[in-house]
Amino acid sequence: MKGKVFFLLCLVAMLQTAVVKAQDVYVYTTGNYTPVAVSKQVSSIIFGSTALTLRSSDGSTSSVPYELFSYFRFYQTPIPLSIQSAAVGEAGIDYDGGGVMIKLQRHIDLVELITATGAVARTYNPRSDAFRMDVSDMPSGIYLVKVTSAGKNYVKKIVRK
Repeated sequence: MKGKVFFLLCLVAMLQTAVVKAQDVYVYTTGNYTPVAVSKQVSSIIFGSTALTLRSSDGSTSSVPYELFSYFRFYQTPIPLSIQSAAVGEAGIDYDGGGVMIKLQRHIDLVELITATGAVARTYNPRSDAFRMDVSDMPSGIYLVKVTSAGKNYVKKIVRK
């Protein structure tokens, strides 16, 4: 039991520094290849006194008592962390250390700067095909720049040093 608690504390420390939104979590028992629980689009993991609670991005939760599982795995859902969803020449999101320059072939409806914990730090509605967002006053960390245009989303990960 002591080893499991140490493992969970280490895992919590790692998750607090490297949280990525929208992960699928599969919970397993040792020696069993079939998960005892599966949660999709998990936005947070809560370690309670008797159970692990997985909260999905839609607000739903599921709890798994500690005695029912040995480990869990993360599987990333298909939310792009770069501009993989954009056709070549269709979108450009460039980060230069102090600002983010966004260029599209059509107007930009919405620009969001999202923190590593999934919180929206800034929101803009530029309504033009080019926009520059100043991030020089933001703390160091990993951010996602999400651009929405004509119902399509483009996302790029930036690292602010």
